[in-house]
Amino acid sequence: MGTRIRSEVSKKREYWLPKHRQLELVHFCLQYPEWIARLYTFNETLVRSGSVVKIPEKNGTVWKPIEEVVEERILLEEKIRMVELTAKKAADDLYTYLLKGVTESIGYELLGVPCCKEVYYRMYRRFFWLLDKTRQ
Repeated sequence: MGTRIRSEVSKKREYWLPKHRQLELVHFCLQYPEWIARLYTFNETLVRSGSVVKIPEKNGTVWKPIEEVVEERILLEEKIRMVELTAKKAADDLYTYLLKGVTESIGYELLGVPCCKEVYYRMYRRFFWLLDKTRQ
């Protein structure tokens, strides 16, 4: 099933973003669990042999130069940190709920957030607005 594309929000609203930029940021955040899993793979299963590293992949094992692995780890850590820090900035004490919502596409009703729906979705819009500023 494809992504449900909603109509564009009014430009008069606080934290407005163009529809396709909003979708780009949503899909960026939905990769968060994959980044965490990939980073975990690096931390748990790397085998060094000289200047190359053995990495388990979906299609078997791959040997990569250490430089490539380090660059990929740094990039993953930066992306993870960016999403987490933006969630903290947007939601203060409720950032764990917001982080779960934006990275796993879980709606307000299933999160059990200890605030009203209006407050949560204001934080949600603020999160993507801040992320847009960070990713420029």
